[in-house]
Amino acid sequence: AIGLAQAAGKTPEFAAEASLVVGEAALKLKDYARALEAFKAVAALPGVDGGLRYRALAGSAVTREEQQQWREALALYEEVAQGGADAALQQWAREAVLALGKARLGAGDLEGGLEAFRRAAKLVPAPGRSQEARYWEAETLFRLKRHGEARAAYEAVLRGDAGSPLVPDTVYGLAWLELEQKRLEPAIQGFRQFLEKWPGHPLAGDATFTLARTLVDAKRYEEAVPALQGFVTKYPTHEHLGDAQYLLGWAELATGQTADGVKHLRAFLARSPSSELAASARRKLTEAVARLGDKGELAAQYRALLADSSPAAEDLYDAGLLAGQLGRPQDQEAAWKRLRQAFPGHALAQRAALDLARLAYTREKYEDAVALASAAAKTPELQAEAALVVGEAKLKLKDYAGSLDVFKTVTAPGVDAALRYRALAGSAVAEEEQRKLDAALALYAEVAEGSPDAALQQWARDRVGAVQAQQRRLGELAGLDQATALLKAKKYADALTQGRALARSEDPDLRAGALLLVGDAELKLKQPAAALEAFDAAAGVPGLDAASRYRALAGSGVAHEEQQQWPDALARYQEIAAGSADGTLQQWARDRVTVVRAQQERLGRRLLELADAAFKRKKYEEALGQARPVADTATGGLRADALVLVGQVQLKLAQYAAALEAFDAAAAVSGIQPLVQFRALAGSATAYEELRRWDEALRKYELIAASSPDQAQRKWARGRAAAVKARQTSPQKSTEKKPATES
Repeated sequence: AIGLAQAAGKTPEFAAEASLVVGEAALKLKDYARALEAFKAVAALPGVDGGLRYRALAGSAVTREEQQQWREALALYEEVAQGGADAALQQWAREAVLALGKARLGAGDLEGGLEAFRRAAKLVPAPGRSQEARYWEAETLFRLKRHGEARAAYEAVLRGDAGSPLVPDTVYGLAWLELEQKRLEPAIQGFRQFLEKWPGHPLAGDATFTLARTLVDAKRYEEAVPALQGFVTKYPTHEHLGDAQYLLGWAELATGQTADGVKHLRAFLARSPSSELAASARRKLTEAVARLGDKGELAAQYRALLADSSPAAEDLYDAGLLAGQLGRPQDQEAAWKRLRQAFPGHALAQRAALDLARLAYTREKYEDAVALASAAAKTPELQAEAALVVGEAKLKLKDYAGSLDVFKTVTAPGVDAALRYRALAGSAVAEEEQRKLDAALALYAEVAEGSPDAALQQWARDRVGAVQAQQRRLGELAGLDQATALLKAKKYADALTQGRALARSEDPDLRAGALLLVGDAELKLKQPAAALEAFDAAAGVPGLDAASRYRALAGSGVAHEEQQQWPDALARYQEIAAGSADGTLQQWARDRVTVVRAQQERLGRRLLELADAAFKRKKYEEALGQARPVADTATGGLRADALVLVGQVQLKLAQYAAALEAFDAAAAVSGIQPLVQFRALAGSATAYEELRRWDEALRKYELIAASSPDQAQRKWARGRAAAVKARQTSPQKSTEKKPATES
């Protein structure tokens, strides 16, 4: 293009157009110096056409921008926007001014962006959306911390066009401006105005969080709590969720909602353990938990032992024992530490060291247990006991070689048999952990044959069997891992085949794991009945750990739900929600309970509507068949309504005893509405009357006549009561026809 245009440019009448082509082609080739020279040549030609001249100026502007000569580019864009007769080119230039401002703002050149936005705002018509240039001017001034000018620019947007699509962003920016200037009350008002007018705006989540945080900063905790609760509920994936949980916990503690505050601070720490707020959260949580405890519970004897400012060694040791019996391990530890500090050479101080070692062991502070027991082992009479604690603590620390060395000192001749066999047992565990199975088997067998502790003997026998099965089990575990990998790779059929083979394992844990995998695979393959069978079999494995059992129950619940077996699904979900120690699984189960109950309620109501329609068509057997399942499975008001309808159908079918049973059951439903309760009582009264049990019928009618909230029903009941009384006084002569049932 350049070569051809240069050739054409030798003809004077084509010189301007040719130079323009050269410039535009050079621009495409990123030869900016050549492009600029060509564009200048067009503009410099005497008498050049105005359209060509402004196209050349536009090309020069683009070239300057590409060369990062922002001011020169801006001036050229502005000249094109304000001159020439090409409306499209003018509009392009105006938009280029605005775009250049955004580019400079994005690059961090705030002053350059500000100049471009201000020039864009002066162009007529202004580029972009209504008031867009003024809005970006305000945003840039805000970032430059020129708050007064920013406020004026924001307010100019609102004055310029109250219908501009940028009004919500402007209100949001003004609220942030107030916050930046530490003017909390106007900021709160601004964020509230934004959320009230534009609750669905993309910035609504940020605005909600910032409003809540500002309320906390203003110590308006009562207002902050509902705002934060709403944020946590509505925006569970928001980037500020963790901070919101922290602020919610803080605000709840400040308003006396200690239990809720503890819950949300713990949720924050679980979600954001490395947050810069974590240390503060832990401090607040510690203070709150302390406030929840009962600090006034002290034992009289414990007070008496420590009443002296200088208690004896025996008193301190006994105080520690009492504190342990009273469930106060910190006081126990403090008393024994005080004993060791005050009486380091006393025999009880060494005994206290051993007791503290055992206490540290129970608290899983195994390194402390090793240090304390090692100190106690220096006393000959405590050496074997202390060494045993050291060895067992080293086992927990996975220092298997070290634990073996220590256990050997306890197995020496003359050591108490109970301690010796415990040390042998510990040695066996250490060998097993190091995969030295032959050595472990020999030690377990020795314990199983000779220990005076029957429980330890049985444990050792069990370990013998377990170690013998370990090699076989390791192979099966590898197979289960492979099946699990197949399941994760969505190779469900292959995973199912391998899982079924492993489900025949003699190892209960492995069998349970395989059955769970089979259930998961069956669910993925849309075979809920087969999945249910697998999950139920897993749940029935003897000795199944609680976590696996609840996982099996969860799978069973899903399988039942997939088959629309709502009561069975609900029962399993409720059991998980009530008993599982897994908080995530519990919450999932609660959510499923809500979904299933809603589904039951919808289906039950629909079935009851069909039953009621059948009843009105006098299809009583059909109505009974539809209402009875609802009455048997539903709860609350739906059950009461279903029982009343069952009773009414059975009255029509002359099944008066069964009707009476249904009405009485309806009246007994907890929380029943008064109108439904009195309908049930009316049905019971009618059934009693049909059964000629006049006294019971009369009592029911009189109760309805006295207490029913329905005036028509009270009138009906008075009429029936009079009829029953007439039957009681003249049973042979009464011409009263069969009672009219209350509608």
